[in-house]
Amino acid sequence: MVFICSLGNELIWNFLSMDQIHAIYNGNFDNLEDIKVSPLSRAYTFSDSVYEVIPFFNNEVIAFNRHIERLQYSCRSMNIDANVDQSSKEILQLISLSKIKDGYVYYQISRGVDPIRSHMYSSKLHAETFGYVTSHKFEEQTLKVALCEDIRWQRCDIKSTSLLGNVLSMNEAKDQACDEVIMYKENKITEGGASNVFFIKNNRIFTLQHQYASNNVGKINIGILNDGSDHRKNTNTYQANRHFFTSGSDTELLRIEGVPGGAKVGIGTN
Repeated sequence: MVFICSLGNELIWNFLSMDQIHAIYNGNFDNLEDIKVSPLSRAYTFSDSVYEVIPFFNNEVIAFNRHIERLQYSCRSMNIDANVDQSSKEILQLISLSKIKDGYVYYQISRGVDPIRSHMYSSKLHAETFGYVTSHKFEEQTLKVALCEDIRWQRCDIKSTSLLGNVLSMNEAKDQACDEVIMYKENKITEGGASNVFFIKNNRIFTLQHQYASNNVGKINIGILNDGSDHRKNTNTYQANRHFFTSGSDTELLRIEGVPGGAKVGIGTN
């Protein structure tokens, strides 16, 4: 099954060279090109880290407090002792330094750097922080989206940097000329590969807030849209409903239209 997200213009990426991107590592500001991270960082060896993507548009940070609350929640859930108040200040400083009008900050907190790789971490580790800011054009897009089984880990309430399930599904979809996936588990829609899913019913906006959905992803966007409702949609009725759309921290609202036939991806799917 294939879905088309259609609102018009093709996405235009606006990449900067690494020496033009403001970044921070463990409290030290530099350009991204000069940031050096240890190969024994637990973010690198175990994906033992969490992250946020904080967008800003026309010099205004979008849902900043909600993103910080989610970052705090993820750290607590992972037992990472991080100074999230300091992280929030660094995020705002990155935006201020950049002089960028529209863009986003990627900010990551890991448990720290091991003296040697070990599953069992030391209680003496210090949290490791890293972030950068870049410009971004929030463009209307036309996407082809494949339906796939949700193969992610069971703690999607934690915004972990471990996104291997998303990566595998999205790249398999890319091989079938798709740009995004809509995931399902037990025949229920869960999330997009890099976005969250909404639908309109009886003039109300619903999102997918449940055990398989990333923590508060829908709540952040639905908070902006001023509706906190929760609902799960069956995959059998998904195509028939013409009021689905997706959104994310660095995307516009994208309406989804069902198209008969097409791609369905997943491990073991031919």
